[in-house]
Amino acid sequence: MSLAVFAQPLISVARYWDIKELALPGTYSFLRYGHEIGQIAYDPIKSQYTVNPDDSVNAPQFQFSDPNFNLKSLRVNAIFRWEWHLGSTLYLVWTENRQDFSNPGYFSASHDVSRLFSHPNDVFLVRLAYWFSK
Repeated sequence: MSLAVFAQPLISVARYWDIKELALPGTYSFLRYGHEIGQIAYDPIKSQYTVNPDDSVNAPQFQFSDPNFNLKSLRVNAIFRWEWHLGSTLYLVWTENRQDFSNPGYFSASHDVSRLFSHPNDVFLVRLAYWFSK
């Protein structure tokens, strides 16, 4: 008989600001939209940025989604194995996966850890193998 339990918690947060473009190829110089070059606007309803890169050349506008994120994930696996006869085994498996994406771009240890324990997705599996012999 054996019992194995594995847990994998994950909290990952990213917040982006000063959206920019490369100034010259082969350099590490940047031009920030809304400061040194063009204009940038954020639509909180669509969670989307609209960039007008350069007014003087009538360059086409482009849009992209808000890149900020806050991923909280907890995965747990528990496996119970019982071999009651040589070649005859019973497996009981429980897998739980929890994910939450609330508060993109902001980290709060107490809030993020507490959100690890919400929205469960559970899977239960049973496998029985019986060895027939003479």
